[in-house]
Amino acid sequence: MNSQGKCAAATANAPLRNSGLEPIGDLPWGTHFCKFYTNRAELVETLVRYFKAGLEANEFCLWVTSEPLRADEATNALRKAVPGLDQFIADGQIEILDNSHWRTLHGDCDADRVLDVFCSKLDAARQRGFEGLRLSGDRSWLACNDRDELTRYEARMNSVIGSLRVLALCTCALEECTPREALDLVGTHEFALIRDGAKCRVLGNLARLKAERELKESREDLARAQAVAQTGSWRLDVNHNALTWSAETFRIFGLPRGTPLTYETFLSAVHPDDREYVDRNWQAALQGAPYDIEHRILVDGQTKWVRERAELEFDEQGRLLGGFGTVQDITPRNKARRRCGKVKRGRASLCRASHKPSGKPTRTEP
Repeated sequence: MNSQGKCAAATANAPLRNSGLEPIGDLPWGTHFCKFYTNRAELVETLVRYFKAGLEANEFCLWVTSEPLRADEATNALRKAVPGLDQFIADGQIEILDNSHWRTLHGDCDADRVLDVFCSKLDAARQRGFEGLRLSGDRSWLACNDRDELTRYEARMNSVIGSLRVLALCTCALEECTPREALDLVGTHEFALIRDGAKCRVLGNLARLKAERELKESREDLARAQAVAQTGSWRLDVNHNALTWSAETFRIFGLPRGTPLTYETFLSAVHPDDREYVDRNWQAALQGAPYDIEHRILVDGQTKWVRERAELEFDEQGRLLGGFGTVQDITPRNKARRRCGKVKRGRASLCRASHKPSGKPTRTEP
């Protein structure tokens, strides 16, 4: 299985997940963050809270331990916080493994292999009805101590799990990090946690992370809605000379995403017999007239019907500032309308034929 393939589970509209950690609260799926710890007790406290919240939220949990914490010690610590832990283990909802056991199962892993294992775990968890995958470990599960390779792993982790139902918490002993390594860790995670006296501080802009994730999910929702409705959108910014199309608009017009866009690009896709009509209505719209038209376009030699609407924005002097519009593929509707028209005409012809005099005398019963 490839980490870019089957496990790309959608996260849009999924509820936020309780991290179990007081400074950060709820997190969206796809969050990859780091915890710097100064002693064993701090590490245990953090991970027990983290996995307790995951078990309570019906998530599959994977805890790979390494020094200074053994798997049996982690299990005992979690059992104190989760009285029903043995049942969770029996049900296969959580795996707690020593790093040496992990390597026995999966061998000496490089970054891609580790991510493939995570994706396999996620797929299996989803098939069994769990909400997603919550995992934690440190870099020791990689068969590599090369700084560049470790940094590449963290970057790959971000790129792969960002759209998956995964929460990933990496742990690191602060005393084992040089200042440069600590900066690398902060830079390759979405944020980091570090103890500051009695409190835990967040390094990084957690509010921005959540806002960016919500914006991303809103855009995904909009793209799905447009695909279902077969309605694309476009936006014109005159000041920046920018015309942008949504993915669905590109699909409707049969153009690759990223194609440079101009009015001429659009007009060239319009059916030759409709271009003058479309251009006349657009020029009228530039003078303030409503723009709501239906016309044909050519896509790979096939004719489509579309309905286009636009709202243009002008300044106080009547100069165009920009606009927003929609384009809807109405080909199925027009085909259905033509079929209905044919049926109605056929019925009308039958009716006329049935009432037409035959020219023969009608026999009268005695």
